[in-house]
Amino acid sequence: SRAIRDNVLGATFAAVLISFGIAFLVSRRLTRPLRSLTHASMALGRGDYDTRVPVDSTDELGRLGETFNRLAADLQGRIETISRDRTELLAILSGMTEGVIATDREQRVVLLNDAAGRMLGVGAASAVDARIWEVTRIGEVSKVIAGAVEGARQEEAEVRIPGEKRDGFLQLVAAPVTSEDGDVQGAV
Repeated sequence: SRAIRDNVLGATFAAVLISFGIAFLVSRRLTRPLRSLTHASMALGRGDYDTRVPVDSTDELGRLGETFNRLAADLQGRIETISRDRTELLAILSGMTEGVIATDREQRVVLLNDAAGRMLGVGAASAVDARIWEVTRIGEVSKVIAGAVEGARQEEAEVRIPGEKRDGFLQLVAAPVTSEDGDVQGAV
């Protein structure tokens, strides 16, 4: 009876060890790709758009890895396109003699080209993210932008700016910027 009990205990112990070993191997097989996906997702979130995950299988985890890699490649392509378009837009705007200001719905400056900066006496870089009335003391600029945003229509005004030798004039034209569904997002 003692021998049977020792055999049963030994077999049970061996079965438990084998079960733990199998569970360990299975969990490693599952957690390694998940850890890889987690690290890659975090890297992608930090802006490392070259990040990809190795795909070693064709099961659900393998398909998830392939989907992640495809999404990362799409995101990288879109970011590159946006960056290229932004660079081209900034080059065009900086070469213009007309002043251009773009604001969001709350009248925060999103973009201000060099010509607008010279006309308003402000630095283009320092104006971004400031509200338009903080950027310029010319109240009409804020008024036409507010009118374009609130009224969802083009607003115009002419402003006289006193000068030492002679007065200057600014012709202000503000147009609303709308989303695809027609919501006003800001003004230019």
